[in-house]
Amino acid sequence: TPLVNGTDYTLTWAGNTRVTNNATVTVTGKGNFTGKTGGVFAVTGDKPLADATLSAGDVTYVNKVKNYIPAFKIYDTNGTALAASDYEAKSAKYYYAEDTDLADGKTRQGGTEIPVDDIVPAGTVLRMTVDAKNDGKCPYTGTAEGYYRIVEGDLAKAAVKIPNQFYTGREIRLSKLDLTVTLAGRNLSPEDYEIVSYENNTAKGTARVTLRGLGNYGGTKTAPFTIAARLMNTTIRYNGNGATSGNMADLKVTKFTGNLANNAYKRPGYVFAGWSTRADINAEIVGEWDLQQDGARTKEGDFYYATDGTTAHPIAVRGVLLYSDALQAAGTAQESLKNGEGSLITLYADWEP
Repeated sequence: TPLVNGTDYTLTWAGNTRVTNNATVTVTGKGNFTGKTGGVFAVTGDKPLADATLSAGDVTYVNKVKNYIPAFKIYDTNGTALAASDYEAKSAKYYYAEDTDLADGKTRQGGTEIPVDDIVPAGTVLRMTVDAKNDGKCPYTGTAEGYYRIVEGDLAKAAVKIPNQFYTGREIRLSKLDLTVTLAGRNLSPEDYEIVSYENNTAKGTARVTLRGLGNYGGTKTAPFTIAARLMNTTIRYNGNGATSGNMADLKVTKFTGNLANNAYKRPGYVFAGWSTRADINAEIVGEWDLQQDGARTKEGDFYYATDGTTAHPIAVRGVLLYSDALQAAGTAQESLKNGEGSLITLYADWEP
């Protein structure tokens, strides 16, 4: 019966990272097996460097010759970074990847090796090659290649300001309108970068967002932002909407639960039917529904109230969710405020003839 690596034995390798005739492997018994055995084997230098990944960083433009030399690393097919002894850094060559117009009026064709006195303009895509070290010990042969850009700015050097976000119980996904990204004294436009990932962006505390440069901007920037506890400081203002008498004070919502006030407005010839955030529509729930809260449907972005004294309807306003347990026109229903924020909500009385 074949033995199983990791269960019946373990393997230990030595001297197997360079070309040699004396690499060793040691087999050590495990579990029901004891003792050691091993052997010697040869490592040949025939692993194609072309299969590796040459990762060159984008280079920020400067107005001088040799402004195109990047920092780089080479990674094996298993993702392991190659040692500097595996390739010849001095063999690096640089090429225009596409036709490029220089500031001095010259045009370089794609595939041309970059002359040492060229000043490569921002926005240029370049190709880089590096050869395996030919010292009789390196396990690689051939050449690795990779592509990179000359960019106007490196996003890693940018300053990012993000206002506090508020806990919702769901992932916080930022809009670019939430961000102020400044580089070299210039505010970048939303087209200059993209949002690529988040960390810890649900719970209260410190979250992180990673941006990546686009167009003439390269590199990445990870910036922190705060997810704060939701502040309950919404004001509900009542509007008689055609009433001839009556007055109602604003309702300050500073906690998660509270009661709407009794309707104090009067309009001769009409019966109060409920509230709406619009003066020109009744309080019936309308539109498309896409949120669920405690089994009841809510419409994201608008605000609706019960149309009679018995039917319980959910309420939503600009992403602020209110849920009615047993809404009544007399105002005895308890409301649960979800995801509230400092804002003014105007409720218009809905009247039926």
